[in-house]
Amino acid sequence: MKMITENELHEYNKWLMTVWNPNQLYIPFAVDAPKAYLDHIRKVKNISSNTISGRFKVRISEILKITERRNEINNRELGDIDFLDENDNPIKADKKIIDDFKFCGLSNIDFITSEFYKSGFETLRTHKA
Repeated sequence: MKMITENELHEYNKWLMTVWNPNQLYIPFAVDAPKAYLDHIRKVKNISSNTISGRFKVRISEILKITERRNEINNRELGDIDFLDENDNPIKADKKIIDDFKFCGLSNIDFITSEFYKSGFETLRTHKA
């Protein structure tokens, strides 16, 4: 079993103070918190390990997964897709906006990333300004 250093303990305590709610303290917290911290560290290391020595690293499997999902979205009829916001609420787009977008020559993903769904061609004019 590896002993943690004083610095690691200090970092753990700093993290604990950011996530701890004293009003919800319960006994399993003493067991769960260290595991949650280790999960947090792994996640941070995974994120920061993508840019070691100034080199950006990308897993091929990640690219393939993203590409597969993009193709799945773009190969559907735009009107048959329910785009959801961050709260899983469907985004409402006017039928005329969807019909107009079909003539843009862009992908279904562009419909969202360009924010065309908000107000159609008016959105594109605003973005260019």
